Amino acid sequence: MTFLSSRKSGATNAGSTCFHSFGSQSLLSSLPVPVARDLHRKLILVRPNPGSILYRQGETADSIFFVLEGRVKMVATDMDGNTRLLRIAGPGEVLGLAAVVSAKTHLTTAQATMPSVIALLHQQDLAIQMRNCTQLSEAVAQCLARECEERTSDMLLLRAASSRSQQLAAILLRLADDGDTGVHREPALTYTHAELGQLIGASRETITRLMKQFERRGVIKTKHSTFQIVDAQALGEIARLELTSAKGIRLPI
Repeated sequence: MTFLSSRKSGATNAGSTCFHSFGSQSLLSSLPVPVARDLHRKLILVRPNPGSILYRQGETADSIFFVLEGRVKMVATDMDGNTRLLRIAGPGEVLGLAAVVSAKTHLTTAQATMPSVIALLHQQDLAIQMRNCTQLSEAVAQCLARECEERTSDMLLLRAASSRSQQLAAILLRLADDGDTGVHREPALTYTHAELGQLIGASRETITRLMKQFERRGVIKTKHSTFQIVDAQALGEIARLELTSAKGIRLPI
């Protein structure tokens, strides 16, 4: 990895841009500007290349990681030695927070899947600010609660769909939602069929067959390992989900 610390003069050329991205993180968006700026001064910027490891499963958690740019996949190895993809994090997400706050080891391995910009904040710097700023403590609690709700929502999302076709449609919509760039078009996202299969517990062959079906129906476009949603409404109907907005997905009651 290439490290660029905001504490050094070499990072000044990216300072204002980094602070804007850092301050827009959901964990920090409600904090007073002076508190956010103080945290920003303690950041270490990490620019991992594809394949670089941010932290490994089983390692002691000593930092949290803000994803400013790029994508980071979260994988875990089970007792039989099988490695499974659990999710892929994008800009705006914070990684390792639960492990740091609970003083536990990481349950997953975080690996960059593309050139990325990550802001690293050491545990002791976070702890000092949490003791001095009740608003930060509240923000951390809210962030952890959102993580819990999102993981529960993910489980319900997949359990609510009764077929592999429905499950795949649901996860494609969720991935496109997470990868929203703010531009008024559907972004092209890169996932292998094996990765998509791991997300819903299906074989690579099943994913390949279903992706071809979706493309024939005109709801997605695929090229190599990328996909682009052409008709989100139609894909939502396949998943039997109610689209609440261009970005949001809500399970039917």
